[in-house]
Amino acid sequence: MDGALGDPLDFEVVVASLRMGRENSGGYLAELADRLNRALPGRVHVERAGLLSRKVKAITCEVADKHFRAETAGAGTHCTVASVVRGVVIRTDECTLDAWLADLSQELTRAAEHSQEVRAALDRLLR
Repeated sequence: MDGALGDPLDFEVVVASLRMGRENSGGYLAELADRLNRALPGRVHVERAGLLSRKVKAITCEVADKHFRAETAGAGTHCTVASVVRGVVIRTDECTLDAWLADLSQELTRAAEHSQEVRAALDRLLR
């Protein structure tokens, strides 16, 4: 991961950063949505339970050719990763929240290798 963009980003550090706060499962999606939205403005879409509600129903994060979606499902979280080609979803896979976080971290780390914008976004996310 070395290159023109400086020090390599450690995939494990990105995963650990995204997993922070999981103990508070009730507010975890809201916290994650806020962190992702601050780091990746324009690439994160947050659906809230009501107009003025802070409760998050779903998060969708677009990175390269994948759309990552996590939504509340009863007491748990339902996660999917969609592969997109020219704006058309060609495949959607369901996964656990841990797998979703790992895949999102991997895509962000990979994108940061080639984009100063994504690299800066990850730096903001890790703060």
